[in-house]
Amino acid sequence: MNASPHRSAPCRCHVLTPLVAVLMVITVGPMVAMAVDDVAEKVESSLAESKSSTEPKPDAASAIDAALATDTASELSVAPLDQFSYPEDRPAWLNDLPKLDGDLQSWVVVSSPAESREESEEERKRLQRAALIHYVQGQTDGDTSNEYLSVTDEWIENNLITDRYTGEVKQGDTILYENAAKLSFDKAIQSEIALAWKRVQVRDRLAATGVLVAGGLCCLVFSSFLTGLIGRRFSSAADPQ
Repeated sequence: MNASPHRSAPCRCHVLTPLVAVLMVITVGPMVAMAVDDVAEKVESSLAESKSSTEPKPDAASAIDAALATDTASELSVAPLDQFSYPEDRPAWLNDLPKLDGDLQSWVVVSSPAESREESEEERKRLQRAALIHYVQGQTDGDTSNEYLSVTDEWIENNLITDRYTGEVKQGDTILYENAAKLSFDKAIQSEIALAWKRVQVRDRLAATGVLVAGGLCCLVFSSFLTGLIGRRFSSAADPQ
């Protein structure tokens, strides 16, 4: 008797394996993705911390420099107490330099800011006398300008000053005063100075000539006296008694 062939039932494990794999992918996949995201966030955070730690931080010196710069800017916003402020209508000729050539020459003198108008005026008078002496010395190469030219305030006022100025100067909250004058030397004044200088030269020559003449006379008198004395001695020696 022939036995009937036996057919075995299909194994369930072959059917479950793909299903299990699919389930594992479905359940584990999101977890792996979350883990990867977490690792990426930690890496980025670590990089950011390392970058911030490598950046230069302001030190104490930089902070001090910044504070000094701020203080300096604050100080510059306030005018210094030793700075003078002048009115807008102050004449421009006060800044002119001495003009010592041409038909009309000039010399500007300006007093320093003073506490009173009288002090500034007195200083201006001293400055203009000194300016006149220096001017005459420069024009004549002489050192005795005050000997032949009447350097008085009245003479200067009447003959030389052509412009005057008296004004106020502010130093902080203090009101000060300045006084200025322009000395002008026209052709007439220049000729007067030259003529006076020639007179001085003639006087000096005459004085020198007078000294020579007086010296010669003294020598002549002395020599005459000496000759007479010697003559009398010889006469006494030759005439027996």
